[in-house]
Amino acid sequence: MTARHPPPAPGFFAGLRTGLAPLALWAAHFAFCYVATAVGCTALLQGGGITPQTLRAVLALGTTVALAGGAGLLWRACRPAARRGGDLLPVLRRTGALLALVGMAWTGLPLALLPVCGR
Repeated sequence: MTARHPPPAPGFFAGLRTGLAPLALWAAHFAFCYVATAVGCTALLQGGGITPQTLRAVLALGTTVALAGGAGLLWRACRPAARRGGDLLPVLRRTGALLALVGMAWTGLPLALLPVCGR
C-alpha cells in the first residue's frame, strides 16, 4: 500500500507568475485603452476615416475581453486547488485578481460616461 502525498506546492516563479498575471492583464488593458484612444482621436481629428462609434466599439471590445480574462483569473484563484501553497500566496492571488478586475472596470468606466475624444 502506498501513501498518498499531496501535490507539491508551486515553485517560487510559478507562484509569482500566477500572482502577477492579473496585474499584468490590467496593465495591458490600461496601455491598450490609452494607446487606442490616442491613435483613434488623432485619426478622428485628422479625418482618418474612423468614427467615434468605431473607436468606442474597439475600446468596449478590448475592455470586455480584458474583463472576461480578469474574471477567469479570479475564478482560477478562487478554486480549491489554488488554495495550496501556504497561507499567504492564495490570498495574494485572489486579492490581486480582484484588484485587477476592479481596476479594469474603473479604466473602462469613462467609455460609458464620457464622449469619445470630446465629441
